[in-house]
Amino acid sequence: MPAASLLAVATLLLGAGGTQAETDSWPRCTAWRDDPWLLRDLEAALVERVNRRRRVNERVPLSRDVRLDAVARDHSRAMADSGDFSHWSPDSGTVEKRLRSRGILDWSGVGENLAVASAARYRTTTGDGRYRSVGCHEAHALAGELVGGWDLSPGHRDNILRADYSHIGSGAAFDPASERIYVTHVFVRRSNCGFPGGPCCTVGGHAEPGACRSPLRCYGQRCTGPP
Repeated sequence: MPAASLLAVATLLLGAGGTQAETDSWPRCTAWRDDPWLLRDLEAALVERVNRRRRVNERVPLSRDVRLDAVARDHSRAMADSGDFSHWSPDSGTVEKRLRSRGILDWSGVGENLAVASAARYRTTTGDGRYRSVGCHEAHALAGELVGGWDLSPGHRDNILRADYSHIGSGAAFDPASERIYVTHVFVRRSNCGFPGGPCCTVGGHAEPGACRSPLRCYGQRCTGPP
């Protein structure tokens, strides 16, 4: 029974430059504020792009899990509200703790990819050095840019292509003040045994050392102790 692993990799910042004075002159991307379905479209498009990468690299596509979606959305919303772009949250801790707080225990490995991007696209500078926007990102195009950015980062790419991951959660949130979109992907290796309250892992019908995720112990064929 392998120990649980956390792959909290480097984060991705896409097209989010500029000072506050500059952003005041940009056209407002109100669609992302007014239409929550755009965020749901982005979440789905991101999973589609991730699984496309996995198929190309001969990996089994990940199954989307609504429980993991909720964990991912909560973290994206927390980052959007606080502006703190980080795998760790002062309120919810690490991704492992976020899973446990929702009672999601049936996993033996977890990873997390983060990204933040501007809702506006193709910002350019003019002679006065100020930024200009030529419109707002469309969900599927933004998904392609984000996954393309992850694909160029070894840590993010490892999470996307890790062969033993089986499920994914996708969550996005929009901050209207900064016009930034925050994205969280949670990857897990689903486990049928060894988790808190679950059956002990057995070999030939017998529980072996490591039958439960440390520091759990196997008692009465169930894994008990602190999660």
